[in-house]
Amino acid sequence: RTEDSERHDRMKMTVDVEELVPQSIAHARPGFELLDGIDLPVAGHGTLELSRQGDVIRGTFDVTLGAGRAHLPWLGKVPLDLSGGEIKATYAGDTQRLVIDSSTLRWRSSHATLKGQIEPATGRDGGAGWRFEIDGIDGKLAADELDARPLTLDKLVIRGVAIPASGRVDVTQFLMNAGPANIAMAGSIDTTGNNQLARLEGRIGPMPLDALKAMWPQGLAPQTRQWVAGRIVTGHLTGGSFIIPSQRPAARGALDAKSAHVDREVALDLEVEKIGIEYLKGMPPLEAANARLSVTGTTATFVLPSAVIRAGPGQQLQIQEARLLVSGVDQERPIAHIDARLTGPAGGAIDLIGRPPLGLLRNTALDPTGFDGKIDGRFSVTFPIHDALSMKDVQIVEAKVSIVEGAARKVMGRYTVSGASIKAEARDNVIDVSGEALLDGVLTRLSWRHALLGDPKDVQSLKLRATLGNSERAQLGMNLGELVSGDVQLDLTVRPGDDDGPAIRAVADLTAAEINLSEVAWAKSPGQRAELRFDLGK
Repeated sequence: RTEDSERHDRMKMTVDVEELVPQSIAHARPGFELLDGIDLPVAGHGTLELSRQGDVIRGTFDVTLGAGRAHLPWLGKVPLDLSGGEIKATYAGDTQRLVIDSSTLRWRSSHATLKGQIEPATGRDGGAGWRFEIDGIDGKLAADELDARPLTLDKLVIRGVAIPASGRVDVTQFLMNAGPANIAMAGSIDTTGNNQLARLEGRIGPMPLDALKAMWPQGLAPQTRQWVAGRIVTGHLTGGSFIIPSQRPAARGALDAKSAHVDREVALDLEVEKIGIEYLKGMPPLEAANARLSVTGTTATFVLPSAVIRAGPGQQLQIQEARLLVSGVDQERPIAHIDARLTGPAGGAIDLIGRPPLGLLRNTALDPTGFDGKIDGRFSVTFPIHDALSMKDVQIVEAKVSIVEGAARKVMGRYTVSGASIKAEARDNVIDVSGEALLDGVLTRLSWRHALLGDPKDVQSLKLRATLGNSERAQLGMNLGELVSGDVQLDLTVRPGDDDGPAIRAVADLTAAEINLSEVAWAKSPGQRAELRFDLGK
């Protein structure tokens, strides 16, 4: 609507807009390409005062933003969810300056109130453009979905130049201080040609873990963000840096196609100290003095030179050379691969693997309580990252473990094990164990194969073999008097049982022994074949 004022030789124009989606007009004319990422309804009211020659003398604008999504060029195909906002601005024709009065943007549970100005400028290529200067008045950064403590926005400075004719925006300065956190970055967007290119570089200052959760954009490596927030329970970020490039076709509707975005070689490096990681729900955390998180493209790598797991009182396990690699960080279920070395008390390690959700000793004849010794091993496992992770999802790629000076009490309910030397190897979720130990002072060899995901009936038995002379049988409480004299090879097969305990089958090779059954007037001399089979109860 226009109103003509002959007295002042001016004309007043009023403009009202309702339910306009900027993305829909992004390709209506050159210079509008930057609107392609704004997918939300806009309503507004504006007035312009024009001279008879058509020059703008002044103008006022009130714009209301509805709920929708903003596809920030640096975040690729993952949009930022906006819940609305208000923008108020005035334009002065004599200075060609647009002044942004107190205006508010809201996204999820966060908001920022801004002010600033836009004025004519010349770009690096000599083209006519606009210099923008935006400052934060107040605001709040929150990530309720990550249980992060909200941060007060203390400072926000955005400086840059936009060249509509060439479709380029240079962000020369971006500073944000929120509570104990600060971040500084710069970047550019270029819509020249058939692709929209963007690049952002910056540095992150020291901050607590909660602050990192609140400041980490929801669209940047969202699954890694979720994993870091949910699994790192304590820690302090000492600093970091990032480079985030992005590319997508500039054609209309490209944002709706998942294939439109070229894989982004995101580079993110974070240094963390005094970190605690909950690697599995219900397990004691992994604690490290220092750690480094790196993200390159869609692969994230967590490196911990040294860490500990406090399995119980006096049961501190050392983790060395640990490396967690997560591939497909932008997928719903990224795949994690862990390589590490484990040393420390064997009892602590056996206790851990027996706890839920691992439960590796379930349906076996092994009792993890009262086991001592020293463990040293390396392992490599993979698993998908999701909240309902169970042992069925875990794939043991390879593992080699040795236990020395092993000792245990009440083995099979009554015996004491000492001086155990055991080796275990695992591949494709099948564990092979072999070794030897003193069973109540008697040398005993053992072997065992266990399929981690097998049914109880598929678990191969634990096998023990010992050669028992007269003195060894006496040590084990197998006093046969004058019935048997000489060496007897005893094989015990231990299988998981019911609630009454494991089932034990014994096979005694009596060939080398002398047997004398005087009551029935029968005797066997050494070398004559003889075998005895029986079951042992509790």
